[in-house]
Amino acid sequence: VTIIGLRIIVGCGFLSISDGARDVHIDLLRLGKMDLAPIGYSRYSTEDVYRTEEHFFNRAPRKRISWDAEPIVVEGPPMSMDQKKIPLLLKMGSSMFMGGTAALAGNFTTLVSSVVFPFLSNRFSESQIKEYEQLRTVKYKEYLEGKRKEIQRACFAEQTYLNQKYPAMQSVIETVRGQVHLWERRPLDNDFLCVRIGTGTKCLETPIEYPKRRFELEPDELMERMYELTEMAHEVEDVPIVLSFQETNVCGISGVQEHIQELVQQIILQVAAFHSYDEAKMVFLVNSQDLEKLEEIRYLPHVWDDQRTIRLIATNEAEAYTVGEYIKEQTSILGTEQSSKGVQQNCPYYLIFALEKKLLDSYEGFKEILAANEKRGISIVAAYEDLPKEVEKLITLESRHQNVCTTMSIDGGDDIVFSMDSLAADDGREAMSII
Repeated sequence: VTIIGLRIIVGCGFLSISDGARDVHIDLLRLGKMDLAPIGYSRYSTEDVYRTEEHFFNRAPRKRISWDAEPIVVEGPPMSMDQKKIPLLLKMGSSMFMGGTAALAGNFTTLVSSVVFPFLSNRFSESQIKEYEQLRTVKYKEYLEGKRKEIQRACFAEQTYLNQKYPAMQSVIETVRGQVHLWERRPLDNDFLCVRIGTGTKCLETPIEYPKRRFELEPDELMERMYELTEMAHEVEDVPIVLSFQETNVCGISGVQEHIQELVQQIILQVAAFHSYDEAKMVFLVNSQDLEKLEEIRYLPHVWDDQRTIRLIATNEAEAYTVGEYIKEQTSILGTEQSSKGVQQNCPYYLIFALEKKLLDSYEGFKEILAANEKRGISIVAAYEDLPKEVEKLITLESRHQNVCTTMSIDGGDDIVFSMDSLAADDGREAMSII
């Protein structure tokens, strides 16, 4: 800041004032009488927030949790041998014809052997078939019960895996406090910029393979039992509902203001905890009143440029223009090359939190981002009234336990109902002050 020839630099933990001629002097006695709090201190800690060399954090190699969901194969029942619907006369047709011929010839011995013995043999076969059908039914029902339990185990395994990959907010707080798994997600990881917005129910992703339906002359009860098991919707309960910003250009949040503020804080904390500040930047378009509620974001490394000279927070139209021009310049210089997976190289991903509509509308570049169909390495989280028409994912927050995430595209599928995670505001601010 330059004021009447004085250049003032406000840094993290220091204040520098110079007129260029080294004629500036500071009266420490008067300064001591002023009620000033050093910018390098947080009300959550008595230690200096500014990281000295021994407090720098080094990212450790990430041990990924593998998930290879092998298909569950369900075989059809053994073939039925039930012949009770075949008429007896039809079964013994040839023997009866032989017996009739023998009777005309006066050969009664042949007549008896042609009729009696096939009849007795048929009765014995029916007994064997009945035993076979009983055994077939018992064994296949046991087989289906085993497959039912296998599906239940797959549901539990998927639930465990997803909760480990996208932990609850309390686990995120512990991650920050213990600095374990901090900043471990990289742009090439499939969970980069995937944030948990709550918990809900989703369909089992493990594929179930089974014989497809085909034309049958007679219905088979065991076959229908198999279809009943395999074609029903198998759901996994209490799993994270995840929003991917790499796949979503514009996300809108509406509903109760208290819940909106809480969800925004949770998203900020997850981005700051799991992503390095040189790979994910957060931009805030917010009015001064709402900025006071998010005071700890001022000191997150993710809201500064790499030289720590520009803070990506705008509270008025002039600052919104400056921030917008900076993002435009950085993405045009560094963001032209993409990897084979569509991940931008060299340039960090920018996540813009638009909490004030007029600031988003004040800069033409933000409107271009809203209208863009391709992925530019920039996503917008709009959390204000009168959301933009370009919203791709709409999160509606009405209560803690009945919230809806809607995909606005034609083929977006059904709405997802979820419950919000619990996060105390002080815990969230404390975690951000540590980062």
